[in-house]
Amino acid sequence: MKNPFVDFSSMPYKKKVLPLERIAKVRQDILDRLIENYLRMVEDEAKDLVWLVEHSRLVKTYERVIQTIENFQYDQDDIEDFCLELDSSDKTPYMISGPAGIYISALVNFTQEDYIMLN
Repeated sequence: MKNPFVDFSSMPYKKKVLPLERIAKVRQDILDRLIENYLRMVEDEAKDLVWLVEHSRLVKTYERVIQTIENFQYDQDDIEDFCLELDSSDKTPYMISGPAGIYISALVNFTQEDYIMLN
């Protein structure tokens, strides 16, 4: 029996991108940007080799984080993904709890969602 579709084999075929692939890419792009911004902040803070907890430094660091995220769209799931990456990934080779807390606090405070619950 002849394959009835053989005549169509020479026709150009455009591969469909599944919505899940597009969604996963967007989520990964958001996570990559959050990590990149976090690492930049930590490196700025680590210039002094020791992170000092001073009120003026906390405020300055928090304001700098706000500038990097204020026009950036993310949600609770992105924050949770970032926390998991921060805790268990090689992408973030070091974690200083003070700056990490400030960064996560800013993410939570400036998300568009009315309610956030991180697991």
